[in-house]
Amino acid sequence: MNVLCKFLLTLSLIIQVGCSSYVQSMHRSFDRAERAKRARAASNYQQGSPNDRRPIQNPVTLGSQQNYAPSNQRQYQRRGNRRAKAEDFKDESNDGSLWSGKNSESFLFVTNNLKRKGDIVIVEVFQELKDKIQEELKRNFPDPPPRKKKTKGKADETPEEPEPTPATVAPDDPNKVYDKISTTVVEQMNQDYLLVRGRKEVLFKKFKRYFEIQAIVNQKDITSQDTVRSKKLLEPKINVLRY
Repeated sequence: MNVLCKFLLTLSLIIQVGCSSYVQSMHRSFDRAERAKRARAASNYQQGSPNDRRPIQNPVTLGSQQNYAPSNQRQYQRRGNRRAKAEDFKDESNDGSLWSGKNSESFLFVTNNLKRKGDIVIVEVFQELKDKIQEELKRNFPDPPPRKKKTKGKADETPEEPEPTPATVAPDDPNKVYDKISTTVVEQMNQDYLLVRGRKEVLFKKFKRYFEIQAIVNQKDITSQDTVRSKKLLEPKINVLRY
């Protein structure tokens, strides 16, 4: 019995040693195949070899390039000149800009004063709009026809003296604001233009009269105080109201 156990133990040891040596030999063969594969790949991609399969032949690194002079000679400010301020970078033009597009959402840095439906915009009335309002009031409330006077004799007739006229009349100030009309944004036509409408009570020929104004306003023309000049109004319409 002891002899059989020794034989079986010896046989198992021989099998284990044989299996381990076989596994090691397999690993060594795998390593040799991997090294051979890497060597063939390195020879294929060697620069200048006929088996070079890279898309760019004889690549040049950035460090080996030469520095070329610029085609345009630019005059840069030297030290000691005036220091640049924030106001120097403001774009005063009306075209598109990333930095100073006033009252527009398509710019990067802006001071937005955008108006929406229901916001109040105050119209400053200048001479042109004032004359237009007066003409509309006169057309709707004309003067009554003059009464016929009784005929008199030639002896009773007295020549009427002409009214004195001033020698010189001072012209009106074109920048004078005669009145202010409070309007409301009733419709946003697009990103830049608004439709405003408002009513005003005025004293005309000793009676209170009412008129309504409607116009199109560009949002860029509205100031930070929510005012707009009547000179900037587009298609203003005056309607006299009768109560």
